[in-house]
Amino acid sequence: HLDTAFWTILGIGTLLTIIGFSSADIVANFFNQPQLTLIVRCLSFNFLFSALNSVQAAILSRQLYFKALAIRSLLATLAGGTVGTVMAFRG
Repeated sequence: HLDTAFWTILGIGTLLTIIGFSSADIVANFFNQPQLTLIVRCLSFNFLFSALNSVQAAILSRQLYFKALAIRSLLATLAGGTVGTVMAFRG
């Protein structure tokens, strides 16, 4: 049942990523913001990354491995903050 859940969620995440990526121009035109196209396309990959994460996070949560979840979340936050800060300083 875990394999079925993983592949189903991955398929849905992939489908949502494709829809988000291909509809970025429509969203940008709706808001009259042409620079929004690239942002929506980049953010649409979050569907795929979340799909890859969801089953594993549910397994860890069910087995009460909250320390592993907390460490993983902390490392992701630190990495994202570091990348964002470096990119902000580089312009």
